[in-house]
Amino acid sequence: MSDGLKVTFKGVIKQFKDLTNPSKLKAAIRKNVKIATIRNTLIYQAKIKNNISRKKFAKNAKLTLFLKGTSKPPLVDSKQLNNAIEVSLKSAFLGEVGILNSDSREANLARILQSSSVIKITPSVRAAIFAKMRNRRGKVPKKVRSLRSKGFIKVPARKFLEVVFSSQKLKRKAFIEYELAMRRAFKEVSGGKAV
Repeated sequence: MSDGLKVTFKGVIKQFKDLTNPSKLKAAIRKNVKIATIRNTLIYQAKIKNNISRKKFAKNAKLTLFLKGTSKPPLVDSKQLNNAIEVSLKSAFLGEVGILNSDSREANLARILQSSSVIKITPSVRAAIFAKMRNRRGKVPKKVRSLRSKGFIKVPARKFLEVVFSSQKLKRKAFIEYELAMRRAFKEVSGGKAV
């Protein structure tokens, strides 16, 4: 307000006091950063699931093709791979996304697909595979029959997580989301006025 002799900046003083009030500012930052953390984890989860459904993975082995009857990568057609991708909010400042559940069958299989694995063929595993082969009708491919001589099956890596986690574009989006959260926090504390 101005009366011709002086100018009073009451609004600015109140804004400044609110901005320097640690408890108000801390609460506003925590609230807005938590929202950004949730958004970022959900964005990453959606990108991973989209990557799984659209990505060209390493081809299935002849044995897998014969036993499964489809060329889709393991767990994709049944949506088990998508179900293994979870999010967890540890705090306002920490969210996790990826294969988080260590006990589920889907999570264990998803880990094998992500990083590749060598599965040892024990007599009981071999018996189960041949039992499944007998139940399937059709001629057993020659390469599948060679399983008798091999002592392992190599599962190729399908890097459905790594591709998303290494995306610089996605990292920039997450950073921008946190930057906007901080701006919203300062704006909230200052009474909705630009700081």
